[in-house]
Parts: sequence; C-alpha cells; structure tokens
Amino acid sequence: MARRAPHEHDLLFLDFETGGLSPITNDFVEVGCVRTDPTGRVVQAEYTAKVFPRKPVDAEAAAINGYNTEKWASEAVDANVALIKVLSMARDTMMVCHNTPFDRSFLEAGMAAYKMRWPGSYHSLDTVSLAMPLLRAGLIPNVRLTTLTTYFKIPHTAHRAIGDVHACRDVYLRLMEIYGPGVQKHAETWESGLE
Repeated sequence: MARRAPHEHDLLFLDFETGGLSPITNDFVEVGCVRTDPTGRVVQAEYTAKVFPRKPVDAEAAAINGYNTEKWASEAVDANVALIKVLSMARDTMMVCHNTPFDRSFLEAGMAAYKMRWPGSYHSLDTVSLAMPLLRAGLIPNVRLTTLTTYFKIPHTAHRAIGDVHACRDVYLRLMEIYGPGVQKHAETWESGLE
C-alpha cells in the first residue's frame, strides 16, 4: 500500500482533561475525540469518556475540569478501555490538538502503561501554532482556546474534553478558511514569478 501524504490523512481531533500538568505524576481523567475526513469538515465518528485516574488529582485541576470522586465512580471507565477506543478511531489519521505536546504527553504515558502504540501518522497539527500569525498581527492577546473561540465567535464548553475537541475543530476550520486564500495567492505569485 502506498504511503499517504500528510494532507491525505483523515484527522483525529483529540483532547485530554487531566489530573494535573505532568503525565509523570498525574493521569488523564477525561478524553474526547472526533474523527473527520482530511478537510476536517465531515465528522465520521465521535467518542468521549470520563476515565478513572490511577494517580492523585490536583485540587486545582479538579476545580477547572469538574472532576469529583463520586461522579467518576458511577460514570468513568478504565484508562485502557478509553485508550482502546481512541486508538481504534485513530487508525491512519493525523492528530490535531490545541497544544499538541501537552495532549501527546498524556497519550504517550497512557499507551506506555498499557503497551499500546499510536496507529496513525507521526505527523500532527497544533491549533496553537496555527494561530500564531493572529497573535503576531495583534488580533488576539494570546493563543488560549477560549481566546480563539471568542475571537471567532464559536460556542465553547471549556475544560470538558468533548467541548474542547469541538472547539479545536471549529477553530481549525476557521484558520483554514483564513489560510486558504493566502496560500492560493502565494501560489499564483510564485507561479507568475516562474514565467
């Protein structure tokens, strides 16, 4: 089978809510993902689950993402169950996150704990990086997801895994709308310079 170019892969928008900032001392407590076609426009599958943490959850993290022991006791699944589902959806996709290094670090820690591996492309996209031109142009004060959803007037349930995944996808689509004309103009300028 021929290897696909990065732009030919389906996309997996992914978000973890975590029990703290370090995958060494904390686990993820919720996961959300949406698989789309390569454009990001056509949703093919969606999954979200609360996840039992094996490591302590910081009080500050719980205050942000709503984690509480009682609620999770009745609604959460084991991390390996959630990861099996996420990785089955990830086959032959490219990962897209808001702050990809953070989410990837928790994904990799989880996969290592259960001897799993990423079945998608090693390429990934990050809406933080994609939004940097807006920051440099002074259009936004920072590249937080809530700042971008406010800028683009996108409804957003923040700090819930599936809410952040949908927001990340919507921001990605809006950024691609901005870059599309710019890329086309650059291509036309480049081609005219070659004549």
